[in-house]
Amino acid sequence: MPLQPTPVSTTTGTTSDDGKIFVNDKDGKSWTISNPDAVKGHEGHHVTLQAHVDADSNEIKVLSLKMAKDNMQK
Repeated sequence: MPLQPTPVSTTTGTTSDDGKIFVNDKDGKSWTISNPDAVKGHEGHHVTLQAHVDADSNEIKVLSLKMAKDNMQK
């Protein structure tokens, strides 16, 4: 039986200043970003992202990213 792809999760949190770690707002859990180029330009920002989550390796692969809504308010 082939391995099932990991489901896509949408979550909000903050990327680290070096873009290699994502901290989830909901539970404060830190995840290693397996493709840090996907968050380039958003280091240290509060963002909402869609990602494949691999709980076994504590990694996420970012598929898409946007600034979190609270950052767009004036």
